[in-house]
Amino acid sequence: MKKLVFLVGLLIAFSVNARDCESEANNGGMVAMRSCLIEESEKPMTSAYNYLVKILGANQDAINAIKQAQTDWEKFKVSTCNYVYTLDGLDESANCQVEFNTARAKMLNLYAKQANKQ
Repeated sequence: MKKLVFLVGLLIAFSVNARDCESEANNGGMVAMRSCLIEESEKPMTSAYNYLVKILGANQDAINAIKQAQTDWEKFKVSTCNYVYTLDGLDESANCQVEFNTARAKMLNLYAKQANKQ
């Protein structure tokens, strides 16, 4: 029951892509669905990151800083979600990754908004 509630929550969170992930689950099972949901949560984050780098333009110091921050953030996310996995298994680890990616996309969009003001 816990797994079902978790997956329904993720499908609602990503309702635009839920059908794609749901069909992958029908074809490949829970592992395919988890992978799909994680990948879908990475898309807005990657777009926000690329947009921010584009906005920063010729400010190489800022570009280098955000690249390093993104690398460090990725390591933190992986370490944290690995910890969650050891406690709660794959479902919660997948949820951890989705939550991290969603939060990071929001932060990167905020940074882009701030960079646009300068």
